[in-house]
Amino acid sequence: MLNLLPELLTYEILVPLIFRLFLGFYLVTKSINHYKQSRKIFGLSEFTIGGFLILGLFTQIAAFIFFLGLLNFIYTKRICQKKGLFNFYTLLLIVSLSLIFLGAGFWAIDLPL
Repeated sequence: MLNLLPELLTYEILVPLIFRLFLGFYLVTKSINHYKQSRKIFGLSEFTIGGFLILGLFTQIAAFIFFLGLLNFIYTKRICQKKGLFNFYTLLLIVSLSLIFLGAGFWAIDLPL
């Protein structure tokens, strides 16, 4: 298949890095809000998972834990009624699922096995 921008294929290793940083910084900022709202254990777990994702440490395990937690949240809270939130949480699910399969990527502490 013809690729319109073949020069961009050399940057495919950066995709997991961008996904990791996006998901990690999102979790760290959400954890600060949860910690201030006196949900300390939930905030600390989000902060830990976000920190692991930013550093690239145990990336696939952290993404899998976040994936399962987000599926549980969507199922129990019935987010489907709010259209904008459902789209955003679907995006987070897809990003975490892709990190499970892609791995840590570039500039990570994880080593590919």
